[in-house]
Amino acid sequence: MNKDDYDIILCGAGPANISLLPDLIQKEDIHRCLILEKSNTLGSGAIGQYRITANSLGGVFLEKFQNKDDELSRYMRTTAEWAYFSERRDEAVELRYVGRFLEHIGAFVQQHKTLYKRFEISTLSTVEEIQLSDDGRYAVRYTVDGQTREARCRKVMVNLGGQVNNVALPHLNAINSDAMLKGEYDEQIKAGHYQNIAILGSSHSAVSCLIRLIEQLDVKNPIQLLVKRDFKLFFDSPQAALTQGYPFVDADVCQASQRVNRYSGLRYDSFTFARKIQRGEIPNLTVVNIAADDPETLRKRLDSVDLTIKCTGFSATPVRVLDIDGSPITLRQDAHGLIVDHRLNPSTVSNRTLENFHAFGLGAGIKTGGDSGGEESFSGRIDGVWIYQHVVPRLTCH
Repeated sequence: MNKDDYDIILCGAGPANISLLPDLIQKEDIHRCLILEKSNTLGSGAIGQYRITANSLGGVFLEKFQNKDDELSRYMRTTAEWAYFSERRDEAVELRYVGRFLEHIGAFVQQHKTLYKRFEISTLSTVEEIQLSDDGRYAVRYTVDGQTREARCRKVMVNLGGQVNNVALPHLNAINSDAMLKGEYDEQIKAGHYQNIAILGSSHSAVSCLIRLIEQLDVKNPIQLLVKRDFKLFFDSPQAALTQGYPFVDADVCQASQRVNRYSGLRYDSFTFARKIQRGEIPNLTVVNIAADDPETLRKRLDSVDLTIKCTGFSATPVRVLDIDGSPITLRQDAHGLIVDHRLNPSTVSNRTLENFHAFGLGAGIKTGGDSGGEESFSGRIDGVWIYQHVVPRLTCH
């Protein structure tokens, strides 16, 4: 087994970890960094395949690199995606362009005449397990080219992507939102294989699936939206919400910014489409509240459709964590994912904090409150490229 030592190892090179590189390359105390990625592409993760718009405006993706004179910032400003975002500063932009933009960060490091020596990249590499060492470092074991390798580090960032929460349904023809958003079922849908479709959930993914079905694929057949609550909508202020007749409570208001549903609310294209649904402007769509449904009632509903699309959220892709003696460690989590502290360190079920072990991508990361603000009513996790680029480096790299 090959072994090597690093200052830091990035387990995963999707949007969460790749967004750290602009800060990491500026840190002179990082002499060796290993980047492990299961695919052959750095930066985009799954979002590069999604056929939907972001829940952010184009200008958001410019902030990290504008008005800066370092090499990476100058390089990013020469890309086609920079021009695309600049032309759409106040519009929701397509996620595939966000993915391509992030890919340029990895490409810059790979092609740089000196950075590639400090930041070693291993693609097509699967992280198998992470073990604590008695000197406080971590041993990361991964497979590449059919061989198992081991690398040691003092700090590890574990963001291996998200996996759709697997909700068991009494329906054979059920798919996850991920497949729908990537277009994997477009041909079958266009061919009319599904006469009745149901979408389960009221999240951003659920609304995005509806936009794909109705606006992109022009589905005219009946669609049911099965929800347990109404849409959460974002507003810049309580007054803006009141003006539009949107009901909210004090717990929905971020006390730091006074925004309504700052982190949980639908924005931009999703907001507009959700409003159309609420006004009954989608003739082939029926919204059904299933909050009071028992399993048998839900089964009967699903028996009436040909395809069910599950939009039930994401959890972090797990990795095996071992103690010094090789015994497995169970990390604390709740219904929304890993539980981490203010430095994004997870803890064990025995309440031991894993120092210099950070998780903050899908299914992990920041909760509302403190410097991050946010609405009290939101119990999920705060994520997104802006958070990864502007908030996470301050919590993990300093």
